Amino acid sequence: MLIVFTLIPVLAILAALFVYRHNGKKEILRFDMVQFFYAFILMPTVYVWFKGFLYLLLKTELNQKISQQELFFYDTAYSIFFLFIFAFAVIHSLTKSFELKIKKDPLYDLFEHSEYYHLWLSHTIFFVGSMILSTSLAIFNIWFDLPIVFPKAIFYFILLTTPFVAMAVFKVFKISDFGDFRFLKLMKLFNGLFFLIHGVLFIVFEPVFMSEKLMYWYLTNVFGFLSLISIFHSPEPKPDSLRKRIAYKAKVVVGKLIHSKK
Repeated sequence: MLIVFTLIPVLAILAALFVYRHNGKKEILRFDMVQFFYAFILMPTVYVWFKGFLYLLLKTELNQKISQQELFFYDTAYSIFFLFIFAFAVIHSLTKSFELKIKKDPLYDLFEHSEYYHLWLSHTIFFVGSMILSTSLAIFNIWFDLPIVFPKAIFYFILLTTPFVAMAVFKVFKISDFGDFRFLKLMKLFNGLFFLIHGVLFIVFEPVFMSEKLMYWYLTNVFGFLSLISIFHSPEPKPDSLRKRIAYKAKVVVGKLIHSKK
């Protein structure tokens, strides 16, 4: 085991040195390839290595009896600390990618580049990733019942909150759109896709309509109402009705006549 823990950092350093020769030459998701490797491959590898090393040190090498609560505390403290480091590593990789672009072309459109990260990459991964995680919870709830049983009245009351949750989520989708409605349309598509997945899960597994399956039914309702809102919501501005256009034209004509008489 110690040999494995020794080889991992050595291989990581060698890989970093090997990849560095491509600095500023290739891109992945519009990150410089080297910076992408550092942020999304090397840093997660280091995280797993340190976590495994910490576990090995606490459980075997120190020969101390550590309770599950203590182990959870150490693991949580390490994870939070590393997440801060990881966040700044990603910031560095992003800004370094910007710097390399500017060095190549001083007139490079950084706003368009940052818009891509802000809107398409980060928002899409965040929202779609959240949908995947929530659907995973629903699947687990189909297989495993919740340990808490609610009375039917409370169960129904909780489900009644789903339309409001769906409206709030859809509002977040609208706020996240940059005004051209492409991102909103993409989210509508994913809403329908995940609602379809929940429907297929119902057909295949037939979960009971009880509080033990609350997570599944709650998320199914949320995706259902999101899909319903998506169907009836029209982001593009609609033209004025014929009556309003006639009234506007008449107002303009009358205004011109009055002005000409003066």
